[in-house]
Amino acid sequence: MNDETTVKGINFFKSTDAASVKADLSAKQLSQVQKHVQKLTISLNELINILRGGGLFLANGKLLTGGVAFAAFRIQTLSLIFEYAQKYIAKGLNVNTYREFLGDLGYEVGFTYARELLRNLRDWQCIPVDDYALTELWSLFENDTGAGVTTVSRVNAETFEVSLKNNPLGYYYGENGEHLHCHFYNEYYRATLNEFMTTRPRLARDFMPDLKPSIWKVVDVKERPRKDLCVFECSLRQERLTHAFDLLHAALIDIDEEKYGDAIQSAREALTEAQNETLFPGEKEVPKNLYKAFQELLSKKDFKLMDESYQRASSRVHKAKAKDPATVQNIVRGIHYCIYEIERLNLSEEELKRIRSGL
Repeated sequence: MNDETTVKGINFFKSTDAASVKADLSAKQLSQVQKHVQKLTISLNELINILRGGGLFLANGKLLTGGVAFAAFRIQTLSLIFEYAQKYIAKGLNVNTYREFLGDLGYEVGFTYARELLRNLRDWQCIPVDDYALTELWSLFENDTGAGVTTVSRVNAETFEVSLKNNPLGYYYGENGEHLHCHFYNEYYRATLNEFMTTRPRLARDFMPDLKPSIWKVVDVKERPRKDLCVFECSLRQERLTHAFDLLHAALIDIDEEKYGDAIQSAREALTEAQNETLFPGEKEVPKNLYKAFQELLSKKDFKLMDESYQRASSRVHKAKAKDPATVQNIVRGIHYCIYEIERLNLSEEELKRIRSGL
């Protein structure tokens, strides 16, 4: 794995190969769109659909309408902005509303962007040899947007640093020195990097079953402004809920392959495994009301999402409704978010004993 190699037709690429991989991906995607357009009959509706379905591709650093969807800030992103803005404005404003809006928006954009890039790498059987190779490829696509200059570096085993120069959202500072709009980037980077670091080694293992990678997670992101730079410090920790994330990985692959019934079942099992492993690691028998303990561990909003997502998944296992793509994707994404939040918990032995004794 130290050198670029091909295993069973899979190209494993290093960080130094990221630029050529980016060019290949962009060329393949553009070629697909061109072939699709050539096959279109003279139909206005078909033409509208292909344009709406495309992302943004770039020419001379400018965002243009087209089919290459590897830039995070694309047409679909604008739809997310309006969707989430409407949701929060309707609730009425308070001190934390805007920050919460930015965080949820950043997380959603990061997740959808990372999944799209990873899905295309998997489809084209081109897998990064390590996390750095993938983040290098990502930063190249980021910088093509013209929305600032992104660089990623690993400070030590437990810290990543993302630097953003000429941040389009970073013109104003708050009283504490934090950019007022940068909570978007906090959650965008957390979601993006976590999806990369969670999925990349599992994609490699899908093609090389004997591989036993070390998997890390971003548990926190803090902004550390430096003059004209927005610097985001990403704190890492080795993955704890490995089996739960294996099941979640399977669910996301099932969605890509349109196996919606399997996706729902794997996602539900992943959530149960995450709960069990957090409070009763290694135990075969756990209390049936275990999930209630998370009411004090998660935020009110996250606990509600966890409970509702599990109930919705349970009601659709082995049912026809499980084949509805939009419903399945919504449920799995809710469970996906909750498992990440559960893994971020850092409970002491004393806290675990207290919680267990109350069940």
